[in-house]
Amino acid sequence: MGRIRGRRGRERGRRRRRNRARQAERLLSGAGDYEMVFRAYWGALRQYARLEGRAARAEFWGFALVHLGALVGLLIVGGLLEGVVRVNTGDLLETLSLPAFIVTISVPAALYFFGTLPPLVGVTVRRLHDAGYTGWLALLWFVSIPPIGQAILAAFLLLPSERGDSGFGADPRGDDGGE
Repeated sequence: MGRIRGRRGRERGRRRRRNRARQAERLLSGAGDYEMVFRAYWGALRQYARLEGRAARAEFWGFALVHLGALVGLLIVGGLLEGVVRVNTGDLLETLSLPAFIVTISVPAALYFFGTLPPLVGVTVRRLHDAGYTGWLALLWFVSIPPIGQAILAAFLLLPSERGDSGFGADPRGDDGGE
């Protein structure tokens, strides 16, 4: 029994050393966390219609971080555009202030959001699969009371991954260890 634990401990130690070596190699080669986050974002965009399989926490949260940053950036740019339009048109915009504000700020962000909704749903379903839950839980975002359903869904998305292969597919990290 002690010999089995010893072998498992050595394997775990080797795996940790390999992971540390890979991280150090990435940092030395200039491929830091930013590149990993954007790689997760583009990977989720490429797999936009894939609802089967699993996505690790890093893939999901990398996509979510870039997605949120892009939405906030579009809202800021829209606000700046609205200010430019307001300054350049003067009194004309006084009568149309609310519609012009809505168009310049929310249309680009809405187009981006609805354009990236399929990848968002896909990576959410795959992340739920990785945690061992059905992808149907992603509907909590849409069909429940918004803040409550979104908080419950976020709690599910924060849960650790199932170790090893599962009924939803192979472990996305390629090993049998958790995150």
